[in-house]
Amino acid sequence: GQGLHLSDYNECIARQAAKWNIPICDVHDSLGWNKYNHSVYFASDGAHCTSKGYEIIARKIWSFIKANEIF
Repeated sequence: GQGLHLSDYNECIARQAAKWNIPICDVHDSLGWNKYNHSVYFASDGAHCTSKGYEIIARKIWSFIKANEIF
C-alpha cells in the first residue's frame, strides 16, 4: 500500500482545526525553506534545525501567539 507523508498529516490536522475553529500555526509549509536553502536551516542530519532554523520557528510561533491573543 501507499504510505502517508508528512503533508498528508498536515492536511488532516488543518481540516480538523478548521472544522472546530481552532487556530493552527503552520511551521512546515509557511517558513520559506526549500531545497535551495535547506542547509541554512537544517543540520547535516537533515532532520534537526540549525540555530537559524530554530530562530525562524520561534519567531513564527511567537507571532502566532500574539496574533491569536493566546496569552
